[in-house]
Amino acid sequence: MVLSGKAPFYGKTDPDIYASVRRGKFEFSAPSWKLVSQDAKDFISQLLMVDHKKRPSAQTALDHKWIRMAKESVDTEVAGDVLANMKAFRANQVLKQAAFGYMASQLVSKQEKEKLGQMFKTFDGNCDGKLDKKEIQLGYEKYNQKIISDEDIDRVFEQIDIDGNGYIDYTEFVAAAIEMEQLTTDSKLKRAFALFDSDNSGLISADEVRNVLGLTDNDNMNTKIKEIINQVDDNGDGEISLEEFKAMM
Repeated sequence: MVLSGKAPFYGKTDPDIYASVRRGKFEFSAPSWKLVSQDAKDFISQLLMVDHKKRPSAQTALDHKWIRMAKESVDTEVAGDVLANMKAFRANQVLKQAAFGYMASQLVSKQEKEKLGQMFKTFDGNCDGKLDKKEIQLGYEKYNQKIISDEDIDRVFEQIDIDGNGYIDYTEFVAAAIEMEQLTTDSKLKRAFALFDSDNSGLISADEVRNVLGLTDNDNMNTKIKEIINQVDDNGDGEISLEEFKAMM
């Protein structure tokens, strides 16, 4: 669908289209498909085979010529910039990590998402939808022509791996890989602040931090929330203003 903007199934009515889908009857006759390469059309045709015995497995599909060419056509300069951004990324405050995660998922342009999506797939060597330390090391070595030490990789993951599961998922990747100047514009920071400031008071309270981070209401968590706020609360009033939020970011 991303290739042409139109599905390859046709019919005068919705039931006709659904019938074509069930029969596996498709064609690339629309004008928008003329711009799509033959290799891409062949890839789609194989995936749409009704007979599952003839349909390629996931591994066979990943070995298709069109997929291999797409991986090989990576802009090495962009890949190098992305990896440099990841290495320089700093979000060692819980609130900052949460804000970056939201901004990466909601406030990044479609064009930027597509570019970063391609980069993510390039680094994701085993195509499991997440990046491990070895994949980042290999990408850094390939596109930056440098060896990144285990210590540096550990630090990168400490900053980016927000949920601490040992992998970098797509949202975490986008938050760290995008140019900070694009992500931290005044308008985007205000929108991220509004996510936390649910009552529109102009201040982020302890309860609002708890709600956004999904923390329970008990003494241990209340102490943790107080520590989170103290990291950002410059004037010591127990709440976070927009200016304090911007300074943190």
